[in-house]
Amino acid sequence: MHAGDSAPAKGTWTAQRVLERAKELGADLAGIASAATLNAFPPDPRWPQTPERISPYCKSVIVVANRIPAGAFRCKSNVPVQYLDMLVMRKMDKLAYRLAEELERDGHPTFVTAGQETDWSYKRASYGRLSTRHLGWRPDWVRSASK
Repeated sequence: MHAGDSAPAKGTWTAQRVLERAKELGADLAGIASAATLNAFPPDPRWPQTPERISPYCKSVIVVANRIPAGAFRCKSNVPVQYLDMLVMRKMDKLAYRLAEELERDGHPTFVTAGQETDWSYKRASYGRLSTRHLGWRPDWVRSASK
């Protein structure tokens, strides 16, 4: 853990505390989705992007999101958007890893998946293991927290 961090004491993680910790680490939005619900209702059943395809032990999916500064979308080319997207993804990877590290240290087996990935066996390589687009709009989030 880093100086000034406020991770909860061992064994005191709750869903609300996970979401608060994600915000403390820099997430603009955080939520927790039931893996059972995501498995039961994949975005496209022909190419199921479900937690069970990653690990049969997954119980929940923690989702974090960050905004891309809107000014980039007003530029004449898409270069600023691509660069800011890369910076935001790097930031989210780091915060997800730190959250996973803290949860793992306290006895909660945790892993991080790539925010942008391609699985070549899905729809001609246009999909990743989980649909981040659909995770962000799931109505079954236990709780969500935004800034």
